[in-house]
Amino acid sequence: MTQISGRYNLIQEIGKGGMSTVFLADDRLTGQKVALKRVLESHSGIGPLALGEDVRVALAQEFRLLASLRHPNIISVLDYGFDDTITSEGMGYPYYTMDFLPEAITLLQACQDEVLEGKVDLFIQMLQALTYLHRRGIIHRDIKPSNVLVDAKRQVKLLDFGLSVMRGQQTEHTSGTLTYMAPEVLKGEFATEASDLYAVGVMLYEVFAGKHPFHNNNITHLIQDIFHQTPDTSLIDAPEAIVSITQRLLHKSPSARYQSADEVIADLTRAIHRQPPKETNAIRESFLQASALVGRDDELAQMMTVLDQTISGEGSAWLIGGESGVGKSRFVDEVRIRALVQGVMVLRGQAVSEGSAAYQVWRGVVRWLALVAGINAHEAGILQADLVPDISTLINKPAVDPPPLDPQASQTRVQALILDLFRRIQRDNPRPMMVILEDLHWAGSEDLSLLQRLNQIVSKMPIMIIGTYRDDERPNLPQILPSMNQLSLKRLNAASIAALSETMLGTSGRLPEVIDLLQRETEGNVYFLVEVVRVLAEDVGALDQIGTMTLPEHVFAGGIQRIVQRRLNIVSREDYELLRVAAVIGREIDIDLMRLIAPEKDIDQWLAACSDAAVLDVANTGMVEARWRFAHDKLRESLLDELTPTQRREINIRVARALEAYCGDDPLKIHKMTPALAYHWSQAGNTEKERNYTITAGEQSLHTGAYQEAVDYLKRALELYDRSDSSRLARAHTYRQLGQAYLGMGNIANARLAFANALDLLQYGIPPGGWRLQVQLLWQVFVQITRLIGLKPRVSDKIERAVLLDIAGVYEKIAETFYFANNTVYAIYAALRSLNTAEKAGLSNELARSYANMCLGASLTPARFLANIYSKRAEQVADAIDDMATKANVKLVTGIYYAGIGAWDTAEMNFKSAAESYYRLGDSKRLEQTLSSLGHMHAILGNFDETIAYNHDIGITASERRDEQMIASSHIWRSIAYTMRHQEAEAIAMLNAVESLFTQSPDEGICIIGSGAKALAHYRQGNIELGMLWADKTFRMIQNTAPTSFSLLPIYAAITGIYLNQLASKPDDSSLRTRTQHTIKTLKAYAKTFPIGKPSVWLWEGLYRQTMGQSQKSERLLHKALETSINMRVPYIQACSHYELGKIMVNPQKRQHHLQQAREIFMEIGTEYDLQQVNELLTIQ
Repeated sequence: MTQISGRYNLIQEIGKGGMSTVFLADDRLTGQKVALKRVLESHSGIGPLALGEDVRVALAQEFRLLASLRHPNIISVLDYGFDDTITSEGMGYPYYTMDFLPEAITLLQACQDEVLEGKVDLFIQMLQALTYLHRRGIIHRDIKPSNVLVDAKRQVKLLDFGLSVMRGQQTEHTSGTLTYMAPEVLKGEFATEASDLYAVGVMLYEVFAGKHPFHNNNITHLIQDIFHQTPDTSLIDAPEAIVSITQRLLHKSPSARYQSADEVIADLTRAIHRQPPKETNAIRESFLQASALVGRDDELAQMMTVLDQTISGEGSAWLIGGESGVGKSRFVDEVRIRALVQGVMVLRGQAVSEGSAAYQVWRGVVRWLALVAGINAHEAGILQADLVPDISTLINKPAVDPPPLDPQASQTRVQALILDLFRRIQRDNPRPMMVILEDLHWAGSEDLSLLQRLNQIVSKMPIMIIGTYRDDERPNLPQILPSMNQLSLKRLNAASIAALSETMLGTSGRLPEVIDLLQRETEGNVYFLVEVVRVLAEDVGALDQIGTMTLPEHVFAGGIQRIVQRRLNIVSREDYELLRVAAVIGREIDIDLMRLIAPEKDIDQWLAACSDAAVLDVANTGMVEARWRFAHDKLRESLLDELTPTQRREINIRVARALEAYCGDDPLKIHKMTPALAYHWSQAGNTEKERNYTITAGEQSLHTGAYQEAVDYLKRALELYDRSDSSRLARAHTYRQLGQAYLGMGNIANARLAFANALDLLQYGIPPGGWRLQVQLLWQVFVQITRLIGLKPRVSDKIERAVLLDIAGVYEKIAETFYFANNTVYAIYAALRSLNTAEKAGLSNELARSYANMCLGASLTPARFLANIYSKRAEQVADAIDDMATKANVKLVTGIYYAGIGAWDTAEMNFKSAAESYYRLGDSKRLEQTLSSLGHMHAILGNFDETIAYNHDIGITASERRDEQMIASSHIWRSIAYTMRHQEAEAIAMLNAVESLFTQSPDEGICIIGSGAKALAHYRQGNIELGMLWADKTFRMIQNTAPTSFSLLPIYAAITGIYLNQLASKPDDSSLRTRTQHTIKTLKAYAKTFPIGKPSVWLWEGLYRQTMGQSQKSERLLHKALETSINMRVPYIQACSHYELGKIMVNPQKRQHHLQQAREIFMEIGTEYDLQQVNELLTIQ
């Protein structure tokens, strides 16, 4: 089966013309059947009567024209694109899709079985379509039976606008179908409305005479007849009035024909003794809602410039704001149409107001991405959980559930996958893309988080993002999305009001009194303007009659609210009540849900009635199945505002019960509808049901990374709990989740408070400090010692075990908050409590993580020998439970421990194993943490190229996630490597870019490393004063901070080296000597915890002894530094030791040996600054 763009499966050919073929196709994205019109692959680009016209351009113009039309008797187009065929232009063959009309026949065929009135009715429908077109200045130019179809409901549909032009538009060649071509067109004159009506006359003749009016078997005779022959009207089997109408339509002179389709309609209805058909709501809406875009020329030109830049590879993100009703959707739709015809893939999503599911605004977008990019079963599982419940059906393969992750990692994984799908498309099938996200004022935090990440990558890709929002409802959105450019749509001015009025009303729309009324009543708000015109049309009977009526001073004294209410009052009382229910549910109408709510009601009839009243309409974005919705949210808001509290509560009960019935036991439906159920039960006042669904909604939000929503849901759930002892465990679990949500937001203080509340409910806690903390810490140490010697109590009760694991998890998270705050004592206490509790519960993920955490904790205490024991136990438990995420965590944490003791090979093996697992899990943040640790290790080992490479990759992904700490870290460590390679300017530029991030970070470690890196870079660049300024800043932080990470070594060593270098030239500076002594003391404290620091201690201690004139002791210490650096495999300290020994050696051979050794190592690791100093000494020799 042929597939187009990964979306459309071609089923069979259903039509063929000179330039294109039409296929019946299955739309995989929406599940609907569509008609797909595709340029013939063998076509040369020249049509039989359109010589020289480019078929690609013609198809694009046809789609663009049709996309701007909306009329019940004109075919609706859906999508435009290019297939995967490789052409010389590199774009493939163009196609567009439109509504499929099953069982459709031509107008001539449909008339065969109709009586006179039925035939006239079909012609009137076609003429109504022409009235609409001609009022918009469009000449069809190819009216013929095959382009006028009648569907199974006897509704006429006009199609094939490939030859259409605007009134007065010059064309190079005569175009159209000869048998239906007017004489003036055949002569090469402009086609006019009368030309289209001539073709109607030919068809009218064929229907009532049973044959064509001319000899159409011979082209020469046909042309002669068109110019000179008068049709034989005696053959017409119809009343004389029909004969007269036909004669006039077929007149050789266009001026003698009817000048408008309305005139023909009027005469046809008189011919069958009927009144002219009333202007139906559907037809009226076609003029009101699908009028031309006016008043946005500057804004549209700006967007077209941006679109051109996108197509050339320079993407950008735009936030389009404006008040409700100002025309944002119409404007964006015009941009969308223009993008489509230029070969841009357009993806569209929309936020909703109440009870929205996670990533609501991205769901339509991601469905399309999954189809186009191609995803495997594992990726499908990631998307199924949070965004696309029917992903297996969509891609026609089963999804595999992904390994479970903690909430933050889960959010990172799904967002990283979505970003990768964008990249994958650009890599495998590069083409420009446009992502339209509407109503972002309702978007959730997870929606905006993903948008922020996508904004970070679009500048270097052909992707244009457009988001719309109501600036009066969420005015701070630009501050939340600072990387997006802003465009504000204002109300229309007087000239634009006049132009819009004319497109809706025809020539009467230009009357000064009409324009004055519209300007006075609406002040240029497009929605208000349309509503005022609709009211006037209802009063007079038709749009084109408004100019004949006496206009009122005011349409309504009550303003737009009264107009909206009048619109609603058209609906019958019975239908109105169901509208209220629909309003409570949301803007979109869920038809299945409405049938459950009102099983006695004919929902199809209700939809039709509300549509006729212009209260409901069908939204078709081309991304999902067409959906019924309120025509404007103001209609829905008006319905909600009039509800009494009692009515609102009763309706919400009906909706909530229907939702529960709709979901049944289907987990995917329950997952999707949980937020809505929580909302409706809250509005219904049922606190028990609200609590249950709110807890689940909070858990879902936490899992998807919608942390603010999770906090809101979980805090509400805690308010709804009773205070009985039976709810204690449940409340504790909810507090734990609340703490995790706060952690995800970076709110450490509130996270710790939530965790403390959880522990209080579980009758555990955190000691207040002082002697109580010391006593509790000693007790936990004692408990752990008993466990180490073999006393390991276990619980068998499942409930008790679950509670213990909850407690262990809470303490684990509390330990994390204290670790970030550099509070070692509390961190170790919490880690011990977590371990002691987890051991009682037996094998678990918590136990493995606790052992790993205690491995690090023990390495920071005098009981360092325990670290290796905990490391082994962590690995044993992780292997036993065989959970990928837990194994990766253990490998990462124990890798950090092994790096600190200099077991480089084991550390690297663990880091790489963890990195591979985190990559497979899609956990970008922990992957970055792992690669960052690898980069730190390689910096200590002198492998600066690896340090730069690892941190370059980290910088890219961290920027996408907007993780400021990781962004700062990646810049800092690259700067350290650049400084060591004597590229201080590059290093300083990198540090300047993130200075505000690391100086203001709550993580003291990153502050120290960043400040120390600045000190080293400036000092080595020769800016001694600035280097010392940053060195002193770093020194003050070091004084107040215990070493907790092996990665601090380069900074401790750098600050000590700077002070020693200064002290060598200023030996009498007591303050400098004191600072130097303190830094060496700090370095010694570091080396007690992390043995990899010992070579640096001996080196700097040796140099300090030189400043005191203790030459022999200095030499012994330098030799010790050389020996330990070789044993520890720390080449930079090894080279420095050789260098310093070479400087003090009296024996020329030994001096030469050490300097040559230093030179070789510095050359090998690429430390140009040090290499220059060695070379200077060797030159002097």
